[in-house]
Amino acid sequence: MRIAIISDIHGNLEALRATIADIQKRNVDKIICLGDTIAKGIHPNECIKIIRETCDVVLRGNCDRHFSTLHENLDTFPLEEKERIKWNQSMVSEENRKYLYNLPFSHEFYMSGSLVRLFHATPEADNIAVINEDSIEAKYKMFLPSNYT
Repeated sequence: MRIAIISDIHGNLEALRATIADIQKRNVDKIICLGDTIAKGIHPNECIKIIRETCDVVLRGNCDRHFSTLHENLDTFPLEEKERIKWNQSMVSEENRKYLYNLPFSHEFYMSGSLVRLFHATPEADNIAVINEDSIEAKYKMFLPSNYT
């Protein structure tokens, strides 16, 4: 089985179209999206449509979660962040916000007898990056079961 994994589209429609076209030329059996379909770019709904039509598995990234959440305490955010939230949310339809909000945090499957666990960032959170300078303990946590849903 040939699998393509994509992530961090961030509303960049042209890059997504080019990526999907390249994947389709390669006779890939399954496309998996690790999240962050929206935020930053100006084509979130179009990107969500393509992801929904072409991906077999779609996970929720931190931007998908953050900008699809209706923040009841929006006034507690700093002005710049409040404006960024409003701008991103204004471009996403209600249906697509609900779709993004309800995406799963992680996905597991067996391939060639091995368990494969996929998530946007780490098994613990969708907004934590693991970098080379992190301790071996922090890197080891990447292989532990997810506790987050």
